[in-house]
Amino acid sequence: MEPTAFSRVTALLRYARTARWTAAAAAVTTGVVYALFVLLLALFADLLVTRGRIPHFAQLTVREQEAFQRQWVESISEDDRGRAVRHVGFSDFEVSPAQPDALPAEAKSRWRAYQGLVAASDSPLPPPPGTATQEALVEWAAKRQIAGDPYYAAAVENEWRWRAFVWLYLNDRVGARAADTWQPAVEPGYAVAPPGLGEENRRPYGILGLVVHQRNTPLGRATATFATVAPWAWNREDPNGAYLTGLLIIALGLIVVRGMATIVMKDAAERTALEAVTRLRRSIYHHAARQGAMTISTGAVEEAGGLFTRQVQEVHDALVQRLTNGYRYPVKFGLMLGIALITHVWLTLAFVVFSLIVWSLAGQMSGSFRRQSKAASRVAGNRLELLLESLRLIRLVKSYLMEVFNQSRVERQLTEYARAHLRRTRGDAMARPLLIAFAAMSGVTLLYLAGRVILNDGLSVAGLVVLAVAFVSLYQPVRARLMHRRVARHGHEAAAAIFEFLDRKGDVAAYPDAEFLGSVAKSLEFIDVSVREPGTGRMLLNRVSFKVKAGQKIGVVASDVEEQLALVSLVPRFLDPTEGEIKVDGRPLKWVTQDSLRAQVGVVLQNSLVFNDTVGNNIGCGDPSYSLPQIVEAAKLAHAHQFIQRLPYGYETPIGDLGHSLSAGEKFRIAIARAVLRDPTLYIIEEPSDPMDEDTKDLVDDTLSRVLPDKTVIYLPHRMSTLRECDCIYLLHDGAFVAAGEHADLIGQSELYRHLYYLEFN
Repeated sequence: MEPTAFSRVTALLRYARTARWTAAAAAVTTGVVYALFVLLLALFADLLVTRGRIPHFAQLTVREQEAFQRQWVESISEDDRGRAVRHVGFSDFEVSPAQPDALPAEAKSRWRAYQGLVAASDSPLPPPPGTATQEALVEWAAKRQIAGDPYYAAAVENEWRWRAFVWLYLNDRVGARAADTWQPAVEPGYAVAPPGLGEENRRPYGILGLVVHQRNTPLGRATATFATVAPWAWNREDPNGAYLTGLLIIALGLIVVRGMATIVMKDAAERTALEAVTRLRRSIYHHAARQGAMTISTGAVEEAGGLFTRQVQEVHDALVQRLTNGYRYPVKFGLMLGIALITHVWLTLAFVVFSLIVWSLAGQMSGSFRRQSKAASRVAGNRLELLLESLRLIRLVKSYLMEVFNQSRVERQLTEYARAHLRRTRGDAMARPLLIAFAAMSGVTLLYLAGRVILNDGLSVAGLVVLAVAFVSLYQPVRARLMHRRVARHGHEAAAAIFEFLDRKGDVAAYPDAEFLGSVAKSLEFIDVSVREPGTGRMLLNRVSFKVKAGQKIGVVASDVEEQLALVSLVPRFLDPTEGEIKVDGRPLKWVTQDSLRAQVGVVLQNSLVFNDTVGNNIGCGDPSYSLPQIVEAAKLAHAHQFIQRLPYGYETPIGDLGHSLSAGEKFRIAIARAVLRDPTLYIIEEPSDPMDEDTKDLVDDTLSRVLPDKTVIYLPHRMSTLRECDCIYLLHDGAFVAAGEHADLIGQSELYRHLYYLEFN
């Protein structure tokens, strides 16, 4: 499969693999820590509601009582039941009596009670208090041969069994120490009477209360594991206080961890994305250097600049979103949905269904209103144009007495505009309130369902708090996903534009057998050269032929600056001709090495006279082979040394747009010094179009008169003195030479030359 542009961008992330996975791990950590914080909220809410108390059997809901009795009979072995029952008050039956019938009356009664508690499959369990009737209690007492008050007997047996079960559960899930905190071992021969509802019932047990409350849920099993490794949450004189303090410390720790993970995530994501976009910018720069259009077309420079800045920034933003929200919020969404499902499956499913309904309705309404708004906007815009036209017709209206006609026309247009404008705004006015109404109705319905569940003992108040927090927390991942899609779409579009540019072929090919060019000793010749503008295909040069002898000075005058630049850009091979051939000293230009060719061509173009750096680097171009004395000597030849010395730091003064400001003439002389330093045999000089004062002109003329003798020069002239100095001037129009000769001859023979001369110099 052909890789997409953005997948080619993400492939660059392999150069920062460590930072990439650090960002992903930190993003996942933030989602997990948030989920842990919600679970911590569940512990806090349960502690506030239950006060850390373990309920007695009579305090359980009817559903819990029935579930417990089934669990006692079906899920707990008889050996475990015996061990638990003996611990809570029947330890004297560690060994079964040899002759139970020979026991004293009180011991025999306790033996029957023990047998009833342990051998649950053979003895009927008392009916749960929440559903017990007098007839059911009497029937149960008769089957069990129990004398006295059956209600009291059932309450005692249920409580013994419950206390034995809680001790056994805590012993198996948390540990013997936690189990003994709830129910210490009872001395042999002493039976524990069922506790009342006094101080014993108000005793706090810290997290053990939640462990027992949620014993049949994943949360209960998780908190039991937590209680095993964190005994401080229940094993203190004030277990609730210690438990609450521990929750505070853990919450503060989670906040710190989440904050640190967020910082690490953002930093690693930025470093990863920066590595990728730096490589993109480097590729754009190097590829732009191979594009000939960069030397002749302002549009090509602006395109590359836009890719280099705005488009790469959009790719950067998309990568950062992918490395942060792309990992963090899916994890957060999944964990929040999981917590909600664990808390209550059916309420969560109802929430999801309602959310999907609201979402689909919102999408339908939004699409419908958007279409209506667009149509109404077009109509309103059309009517507004007609109203403006009616205003412009005032002169015609007055001339032909059209007041009544035009007034009725304006009234009709105003009515139609008002109607269209109302249609456009009505959708915006209705969409949000309707969406809020649907969401509110869904929320109220969910609250109603939650209330029904709570009233039927299907959910605790603490569970409702956790469920509400989980539902609210699902909103942020959804919102972030929508924002991520928008940023990702822009990033994909930017990546496509970048790689469309990078996939273009370079305009100049290098040949391995090319020869070294020592100097331009004989001539430079164009033979039927044609050039089309890269990218657009516009014909810039059409079968141009001319010959420049060594030491000759020519000028090129054109009505189109891009045609001039295309012609002179062919000489140093910034681009190659579409058709035809260029020869230097009789050899095809393309078979000369680019480095040796460009070393013999001094280019002075007005759009690149100076750059943002020191004066020394501007002249020497950062080449360490040129010493400061050589740079100073070149500046003296260009009459630039004197004004450079007056700069704040001399040759170390930063110049350019971000440095010290120079005049057009000063910039031009620095550019000439740059060319002179290399001592080329061929010069391409475009004079500044900005006016220069007379002193500067004299200095420039003196420099050219001393530097250019015996040099081959191609001028793009903007001064009359330069036109008169040229041995031959070529007039370029519509891509072809339409006239050639000296300045005086062209003035008399070419109307186009006279026109251009007048525009430029008058």
